[in-house]
Amino acid sequence: MRHTDLFSKPRMTFRLLYLGFPVYEANSHELCMQVATYCGYNQFFILAYRNGQYVGSTGYVAEHIPR
Repeated sequence: MRHTDLFSKPRMTFRLLYLGFPVYEANSHELCMQVATYCGYNQFFILAYRNGQYVGSTGYVAEHIPR
């Protein structure tokens, strides 16, 4: 590990999954939400990764998407 790695900010990546397939990737959860809403997806997941390691996911159903 390089000395500068100790102080670097963790890189977050978010993947939008629709019908089990990754369809979009961004560095913002909000961007994934906007794409899903624009595309009219009624059920989807957003997976979160920190420095390439999976850290969690959230599933959404159209009636429960915060606007």
